[in-house]
Amino acid sequence: MATEVDICNVALARLGDEATLTSIDPPEGSAQADHCARFYPICKDKILREYPWSFAVKRKTPAELLTEPLGGDEHAFMLPTDCLNLLSVHIPGESRSRCGLTEYTVENFQNARVIICREPSIWLRYVSDEVPSQAFPTDFCDALSWLLASYLAGPMIAGSSGATMAANYMKLYEEALGKAMQADARNNNRRSHARTVFMPDTDQDGGVYGFN
Repeated sequence: MATEVDICNVALARLGDEATLTSIDPPEGSAQADHCARFYPICKDKILREYPWSFAVKRKTPAELLTEPLGGDEHAFMLPTDCLNLLSVHIPGESRSRCGLTEYTVENFQNARVIICREPSIWLRYVSDEVPSQAFPTDFCDALSWLLASYLAGPMIAGSSGATMAANYMKLYEEALGKAMQADARNNNRRSHARTVFMPDTDQDGGVYGFN
């Protein structure tokens, strides 16, 4: 399983660097470590936003605000702090075959992001940004390292050469990203098939498909 430092060293190696980092949090003191500490979180969030990665998707029942931002029959719920990309909002108790999706909006309220809808109780599916690098599949790590290399090329390689390399690495990232998406979709389809065949069809109230 790859660590953040492993991914950074792969990105540096693609730039022709010796790639001998030992720490980026905190940075070990080298220019390479400083650049990686700055760009790695940006790149990680960017690639996590690209797709509903199976290893990063969470389900959660959000807390309802005591003070509703709007009148009438609307309810407001706190968006989880680790929510990077909200995928869907569901009504508890609805079967998987009916999906249980509900309409909603996401707005700012009292310096926080909230979900506003007409349902008194909901649960969410979302991409979390609190995913340890050890959970990243190999194809995802490969794509992330290409993306990071494209960000590192500018500050580490002077002049037009750095800009050219950054553009080339971005293309390689896009190719690797497509492969990572396909691999994740295949694995997710296999898991979904196994659940359908061997497990009861329920996700209600924290059942077989339970959530926190």
